[in-house]
Amino acid sequence: LILEDIKTKQKFTEPPRRYSEAGLINLLEKEGIGRPSTYASIVSVIQERRYADKEKGSLRSTLLGQVVVDFLKQHFSETVEAHFTAHMEEDLDQIEEGKLTRLDALNEFYGPFSERLSTLNALIDNGKERPFRVMTDVLCGKCGAPMELRYWKGSHFLGCSNYPDCRNTLSLPPDLPYHYEEGTLIIREALEEAASKTRAKITCPKCGSPMELKTGRYGRYYRCTNPACGETASVSTGVPCPLCKGGVLVEKYSQKRRRTFYSCSDYPKCRFAVSERPVKVCPACGSG
Repeated sequence: LILEDIKTKQKFTEPPRRYSEAGLINLLEKEGIGRPSTYASIVSVIQERRYADKEKGSLRSTLLGQVVVDFLKQHFSETVEAHFTAHMEEDLDQIEEGKLTRLDALNEFYGPFSERLSTLNALIDNGKERPFRVMTDVLCGKCGAPMELRYWKGSHFLGCSNYPDCRNTLSLPPDLPYHYEEGTLIIREALEEAASKTRAKITCPKCGSPMELKTGRYGRYYRCTNPACGETASVSTGVPCPLCKGGVLVEKYSQKRRRTFYSCSDYPKCRFAVSERPVKVCPACGSG
């Protein structure tokens, strides 16, 4: 045999495709989880509770969803297994057919579950060590200890792991890119990049005190450090509005669409908005 030619091809391993709502329902049906009457509610609940968001027709797990799954796997590993839920569905069918009593089904489930719940409550009541924590690669600016992820009223932020000795906190932008792996949140580089694009403090136009950068339900904003003032201001891009020429484009966050966008500071008089961060007005047309 004579070698005439060699062709090389390079291929990369691709991750499995994300589930759509229909794909998730097919998986539930295949695993024996739920019933046709409950499929729609399962899909809607995981989105209403922010465990997953729908992006371009696919369901993407949120940081909250990943944290909740890790917590349940650590303390209620058997309860969150697919075969456990499928077995519960079979028990419900047997109860309906009269082959199993409801007390027998409840005792089978609640006995082991109650023991795990009591163990977890004992750890919480002890208070010496929290049973579940999500540490980050960000260090506290006051004491140098690692910061940990916390949730409050639907928003996440970073708090010092030395709490209550150190009460330092750090706000997180709602759509900050992150990497979550093995119970650790990697966001330091993303925070540094976001900070480099925005001034940490500005001067309050009302009282002249410094204004600090904060993060709320509707994205980042500045708040006056003077308790008697309380003035707030939007995060400006410094780019003039190309439509009305009078306002500037400021940063906003849409809870409905789960993303940051940029709109005119003269809203509602001017309703100009763009999805990508503006850099400058187009020198050619002056309107984009």
